[in-house]
Amino acid sequence: MLLSSLLLLAASLTASDDFPLGVWYEGGAGEFRHNLIPIDPKQAEPLYLANFKDIAAHGCNIAVAPNTTPDHFSSLLDSAQKAGIKLILELGHEGGPIGEAVRKGGTPKTDALRAAFEERLKPIQNHPALARVQLLDEPWKEVMPTYAAVARELKRFNPKMPPFTCIIEADHVTKFLSETHSDVVAFDCYPLGVNTPVGDEKALKRFEDVAFKAAAGAGFYTADAWAVIQCHAITGSLRYPTPAELRRMTHTALAAGCKGIFWFLYQTEWLDPKKGIEMGGLVDGKYQPRALWDEVGRLTAQIRKIAPVLEELEAEGARNTCSDGLDSVFFGEGGLYVYLVNPDVFKVRTLNVSVFPEFLRNGFTLVPAAGGDAIPAVKTGEKFNAKVHLEAGDGGLFKVEFNR
Repeated sequence: MLLSSLLLLAASLTASDDFPLGVWYEGGAGEFRHNLIPIDPKQAEPLYLANFKDIAAHGCNIAVAPNTTPDHFSSLLDSAQKAGIKLILELGHEGGPIGEAVRKGGTPKTDALRAAFEERLKPIQNHPALARVQLLDEPWKEVMPTYAAVARELKRFNPKMPPFTCIIEADHVTKFLSETHSDVVAFDCYPLGVNTPVGDEKALKRFEDVAFKAAAGAGFYTADAWAVIQCHAITGSLRYPTPAELRRMTHTALAAGCKGIFWFLYQTEWLDPKKGIEMGGLVDGKYQPRALWDEVGRLTAQIRKIAPVLEELEAEGARNTCSDGLDSVFFGEGGLYVYLVNPDVFKVRTLNVSVFPEFLRNGFTLVPAAGGDAIPAVKTGEKFNAKVHLEAGDGGLFKVEFNR
């Protein structure tokens, strides 16, 4: 139910970039990743181009490429540009000397950092396909001050090149943003273990709590939260989500107020072939698509219709997990919006959206931001109700128009 302060309209946020919809793309070449990508950049380039065209065809506009090899930088970026996507590059295995400086902690040596930026970033820093530089993936809370110092050195070296990292879940959001003053906080949360039952509410609620915590922290620091969603399986550890679970996590992140969505992981790769430990991705070991990859394509098409609106909205911060669904309230210059999510990953559900009479006299109508038929509310007893039918795990953004 919408029990929020409906009379308070917040100022809209200014969107600085396109709404990022992307994937993680493992950039490790040669034996490091058991020849997932050829070590020769000339041999790797046709693979990069085919993969990035596939990524673009599924509606993604960006990819994060960790563990990239310096002599592959140009091939990666040229292929991304041809395919029409942007890249966030990590400048070496685990960030190379830059990542090592973060991981080490303490006060980084500025001369060594500048030399690393000079060697690895300068030759590609003006490439139109390069969006950001990942300094290190998943830095621990203890090294956040070091990460912030390295990010400042990157800014001194190239004021136009923003740094990037992805933090583990949302425990370090406040620490990260207070130390770094970053414009973006990306977070990952992979709740579906190999023994987690399909539709397990505890696991899916864990993702929900992480997403809302991260988005709330980002909003406090006027940053954007980008959610990284589980689309992978690891032998003996994690399982794939079902399409409906994937939908629920994606729409939950948007309902929380996240301003970007990434799906992890594009490729399937061996973590330890001798022990038979594999990390399965959205495409298999021969780069053939899995069913979840088609589901990502459907989600990107759905999100692109509402992304321009979402970019301009500010989350009100409250959420009401009702018996029939999840709703989250947003404000903007255009008025009041509500994001609705069907948490049931097994069947269609009808969500009842209610507003009590003290807020209106003549009822309201829900208008889908993605287009489609408006849903008028009907007065039942003391309140007005609008009924919204959503597929299993599905969600959508609706503008609340008050009848005069």
